[in-house]
Amino acid sequence: MRKKIFILIFTTLILISIFVFSGCEKNNDDDISNLPIKQIASIALDDSSIIDKGYVGEYQIDDIRIVVTYNDAKTQIIYATYDMLTEQSKVSLNTVGTHIISLVYNEMTLKFSVSLYEREIVYYDLEIYGGLPTAVNGKKLVGVTETDKGYFLGEYKQGDVITVEWTNNGYLFDYWTANGIKISGQSIIEITMNADYTYRSFTKASVNTVSFVTYCDDVIVSKTTDIINEIDINEISKEGYVFLGWTLDKITEEQSLSAYKQN
Repeated sequence: MRKKIFILIFTTLILISIFVFSGCEKNNDDDISNLPIKQIASIALDDSSIIDKGYVGEYQIDDIRIVVTYNDAKTQIIYATYDMLTEQSKVSLNTVGTHIISLVYNEMTLKFSVSLYEREIVYYDLEIYGGLPTAVNGKKLVGVTETDKGYFLGEYKQGDVITVEWTNNGYLFDYWTANGIKISGQSIIEITMNADYTYRSFTKASVNTVSFVTYCDDVIVSKTTDIINEIDINEISKEGYVFLGWTLDKITEEQSLSAYKQN
């Protein structure tokens, strides 16, 4: 009988110990992140995180800090979310004027005032010499031409991204300048409009070799020129033949002129 009583008492003590241990673990004061929401005593806005002016449709709610105080006097910082806004406040953030914005958390409401303005649309001029825009913000352009003065002139909103391509003029592309400063050695560039800009393309000479040969492929003379200019050669003659003139072979991409041959 004593043995059974001892076993019963021992078992009861173990159960009580487990219950006490479990209860202490759930109420660990050092970890407030897992506390049930019903233990929140109060909430308040961190005034230093509130910006009282902004632009319609651009105001950042998620930068606002909320101080949460629990029943045990411990505090925690959380950040506001769009879902905390009342329906009226969501409308107000997209309306010009001064508004009272309401945030709801744990059935508690926080309010603050903000003045919202329409962002002014700023336009900038773009001049391009030796090139043309081919796209704006990724949207392809068609039918773009230069002015009668030989350059392109356009007006774009602040932040627009303009794709510009060099206009091949028979020379080799070298580099671009923006407002007089050398900026790129690529013939196709992108320009973000945040000021008035003047872009100029610079080229270098395309060197070509023109060879004069007979039908027998005898080279009479070869001359090099930086552009396609008139090239003079000495009068030629061959015993037993009468000179009739020159013919021009197919022009290839590698050479501006391929060769002349004697008839």
